[in-house]
Amino acid sequence: MKSNKIFWASFFIIAAVLLLLSQMGYLGGMGFTSIILTILIVAIAIKSIATRNVGVFVFSLAFLSIIYSEPLGLESITPWPVLGAALLLSIGLSMLIKPRHRRMHRTDNFTETIEKDTSSDVVCDTQFSSIIKYVDSDDFRHADISCRFGGIKIYFDRAIIKDGYADITVDISFGGVEMYVPKEWMIENSINAFAGGVEEKNRHNPNGDTRVKLSGNVNFAGITIIYV
Repeated sequence: MKSNKIFWASFFIIAAVLLLLSQMGYLGGMGFTSIILTILIVAIAIKSIATRNVGVFVFSLAFLSIIYSEPLGLESITPWPVLGAALLLSIGLSMLIKPRHRRMHRTDNFTETIEKDTSSDVVCDTQFSSIIKYVDSDDFRHADISCRFGGIKIYFDRAIIKDGYADITVDISFGGVEMYVPKEWMIENSINAFAGGVEEKNRHNPNGDTRVKLSGNVNFAGITIIYV
């Protein structure tokens, strides 16, 4: 049985048992929803320790403090102060602790996958895992990138935009995306960001012939554009 299936099977079995116990009054004043969220967040935190993903781990602790703010007496610092502190702490720790990646071909047995895409419309979607995608399209037009509690590295350096215009739409929450793009591209940033943003690295020299519109939502996450 594959690891992801084992994880989700265990989650639903435990959730079923807790549902019965909560209805029978064995869990005190704790609500069923809070208990299920706690199990899920703790499981995510354990996975993040295995991959040394400090951002996911820190935010897992932050969400637990929000869920149990009343019994812990943390109402004065939840939710936004705790989330803000978690963001700053995760940034600081990520500079000291690098995540552990496994460079493997695509398979459900591992947390990181490697893909190659030659289509004009590229789709890249990951949750609680990481992915590396190489876009080798000779007529690139659009990319749809979705990342939640994970990481994406996507290489556009071999993509060719025939009509001089393409667009990239993102939906990123509690994760990070690195985009490697040709230095000749002109990136038009229309991102709607909350507790996150877009960073550009390396010099670029747009030729004016190729425009790429970058739009979508970034929440508690970041995009790094690396010109090559």
